[in-house]
Amino acid sequence: MVAILIGLLFLFGIISAKNLLTQTCKAQKALSQKDIMDAISDYNSKDSAHTESIILSCDYTEICFLDAERLKTNSPPITNIPYKVMQDVVTIQGDYNIFFVKGDVVEPIGFSNKLTVEGDGSLCVTSTGNSFKIIFVGKGRTTAVRTS
Repeated sequence: MVAILIGLLFLFGIISAKNLLTQTCKAQKALSQKDIMDAISDYNSKDSAHTESIILSCDYTEICFLDAERLKTNSPPITNIPYKVMQDVVTIQGDYNIFFVKGDVVEPIGFSNKLTVEGDGSLCVTSTGNSFKIIFVGKGRTTAVRTS
């Protein structure tokens, strides 16, 4: 009887810890999403550059960005979208150009019409530990993203 009680307590402890971890990941994801959107909005002063360290653990390995204007006008088209599912999301749902990547899972997290990506129009930033170093470069009305 005591062994069953200890087993049940252990099981409830594991379930509680898993739920806590899930809630922590959701909160951290929401905070990271807000940090990115705020940086894009705040750092658009022409020729300014700000390096931000975005904390995002929970096994996320990349943050990917697609150029907003090029998505809308398709001129020139973004030809090097790193994950096919990103193209599918953009084609079907439209309003996404920022994505979190965890293994094979690509999660659309937001859209900013102020986001520009120089070069081929797409950029994925790989994590260093549980953070992502991203440079936000002001272009006047828009903000470009670069890796550090």
